[in-house]
Amino acid sequence: MRRIWPVLFLLFFFVGVASPVWAVEEGHNAPTTHEVAAQGEAGGHGAVSHEVKPHVTSRQLKDLLWWTVNFIALVIILVKFGREPIVNMFRSRRERIEGEYKELTDKRAEAERKYKEYEAKLATLEEEARKIMEAFIEQGEKEKERIIKEAYETAERIKQQAEFYVQQELEKAREELRKEVAELSVKMAEQIIREKITPEDQKRLVKEFIERVVH
Repeated sequence: MRRIWPVLFLLFFFVGVASPVWAVEEGHNAPTTHEVAAQGEAGGHGAVSHEVKPHVTSRQLKDLLWWTVNFIALVIILVKFGREPIVNMFRSRRERIEGEYKELTDKRAEAERKYKEYEAKLATLEEEARKIMEAFIEQGEKEKERIIKEAYETAERIKQQAEFYVQQELEKAREELRKEVAELSVKMAEQIIREKITPEDQKRLVKEFIERVVH
């Protein structure tokens, strides 16, 4: 970038020098006010008027040649010394623009990657939430089935215990009833025997009992 400043300085120098020189030469070769006035007076007295035609003097040709040579030299200098700085300047600018574009492209790609990553995570979270909800529902159904099963088992156990208790109570009641019937039967038999057996029958029964015991 520093090498381009001398080239620009030369360009402005040649343009600044050549333009005033060209203007000065034109000023010297232009007709003066007195000459124009004299021509006007001559025309007023009946002289043949004619149009003043511009012409190029040798001085102007030399200046033009000098300006052309300077311009060609300037072009050569610009091509030789200014081409590389200008090319480097545009190259560096292009590289900077390409670098900025690449950086923006990378940032955009990174943003898209993060967006896709967050989107995938969100989908994963939704899937995990759905699985957790299904697991809770399944666990709730299993717990419900377990509670119902335990309730049935408890009811069946209570029923069996009740039946067993009832059977025991019935058996106990039957046993007591049998005892009472037996006792009542004995009492009734004794009563009947007392009423039906005579003293002779009692003696006979005692005798038979003694004989059975002895023999």
